[in-house]
Amino acid sequence: MNLISIVVLVLAAGPDAELFRDRGDVFVRAGTVQGLKVGAQVPVMGVRIGNTDEYRTAGHATVLEVWAALSRVSLDAGAQASVSVLPDGQSIGVVELPAPLPSIAQTVAEHSAPDHHGSVFLDPAGFLFFGPSFGLEVGGGRFTGSVYGRWLDAGLLGNVTLLSTGDRFQFSFGIGARGRFYFADGFAGAHLGLGVEWLRSVVDNSVLLLTMTTNYLIPQIEGGYRWAWSHVFLGLSASAGYAVLLFWRTENLPGGHLAAEVGPSVDRSFYGAAKLEFGVFF
Repeated sequence: MNLISIVVLVLAAGPDAELFRDRGDVFVRAGTVQGLKVGAQVPVMGVRIGNTDEYRTAGHATVLEVWAALSRVSLDAGAQASVSVLPDGQSIGVVELPAPLPSIAQTVAEHSAPDHHGSVFLDPAGFLFFGPSFGLEVGGGRFTGSVYGRWLDAGLLGNVTLLSTGDRFQFSFGIGARGRFYFADGFAGAHLGLGVEWLRSVVDNSVLLLTMTTNYLIPQIEGGYRWAWSHVFLGLSASAGYAVLLFWRTENLPGGHLAAEVGPSVDRSFYGAAKLEFGVFF
C-alpha cells in the first residue's frame, strides 16, 4: 500500500482532528465536546488541491461510538485507501470536524434580546387624562433617554380638574425628558426612571374676562412595564412628582380690568399621571 504523508490543517468549515488506529479499531481524537454524535459522518482529508491550501475529501468516517473527546469510527472505501498504514497508536490521517455550534446561552441571548437602538411612541390614553403625548427614545444596553411632547388641553381629566367656572383652555402643552433603566435586555420588561417636564397652560376665563398663562416645572419618578413583540411594544407606566410654579402672566380680555389683581390659585402641588404607550422599535 502507498503511504500518504499526513498534514494537519484547519479549514474554514471547521477544525480538524487526528485519525488513528488502535487494536484494529479506528478512532478520532474528538467527541461530543466537538459536536460529534453516533451516526455522524466526517470527511477524511486526502491530497492537496494544486498549489492551494485546500485538500480533497478522500472519503468519510462514520461515528460508531462517541465519548467526550474520543470517537470510534468506521472508514468507507475511499478513506481506507487514502489513510497511512502505521503502527497502532500513531496518526494515520486527519478528519475535518463540523463547525462548532453556538452555545445554548448564546442562542437564547441572540434570539431573546433584539438589537434595538430606540423607539418612537404615542400615548393615546392621554386623551382621557392630562393630554396625549408622543416622543422619541434612544439608548444602549438597558439605559434609554427620551424626549416627548404633551397636548395638555386635549385631556379630559385635565379639563375637569384643572379648570374652574368660566375657564376654557387655549392651546396648552408640555415638553419633557426622562431616563429609564430596564431590568431586561431589548428595552422591555420592568423599568424605573427619572424625568422632568415643563408644562405651559393658557386659560381664558369668561367671567373675569382675562387670560392666565402659567408655567410649571415637574420633576418626577416613574416606573412601569413594557411588553415587546419583535418591532412593536405596549407599555404601562405611572409617574409621581411635584409641580412648582416658575412664572405666570395675566392679561385682560376685551372689557376686562382684573388682570393685575388675579394670580394662580396653586403655586406648587403634588403630581401623578399614568401612561399607556404604543410604540415601534428601530
